Amino acid sequence: ANKKGLYTTYDVMERNPTAEYLYLRENEILTVEASQVLPGLKVLDLSMNALQGSCEWLTLMPNLRHLYLTGNEIDSLYHFSGFLQLETLAVSNNRITSFEGLSYLPKLRVLSLNNNDIDSFENFPLLPSLYSINLAGNPVAD
Repeated sequence: ANKKGLYTTYDVMERNPTAEYLYLRENEILTVEASQVLPGLKVLDLSMNALQGSCEWLTLMPNLRHLYLTGNEIDSLYHFSGFLQLETLAVSNNRITSFEGLSYLPKLRVLSLNNNDIDSFENFPLLPSLYSINLAGNPVAD
């Protein structure tokens, strides 16, 4: 459903409750909505949409392995914790100002936060499996 002019995820998620992969990039999605938890969802790509604020809807997807949210207007990493299977988190080109809220991601290997507004390493979490981090374009990287 890439480039389909979608404003919400509700219909896609209702039609695909057992989906393992959802690619919804380059739409105009403002909110992520589903009427039920999506335990089988492993890959979610919502890059290049219009998501704002924090991402409380992540609780609907407890088993994500790869999450792509680049190019939105997300300003907080709250709700980005406790994902035991998450290996890739891409939230570049957003409005994130700190690491606060990012925690307990034991399998996270790739963290992409370039081109945000992070200005310190305060609240940087312990990420035991981290292999690659990209912070280019943040004040903390200057």
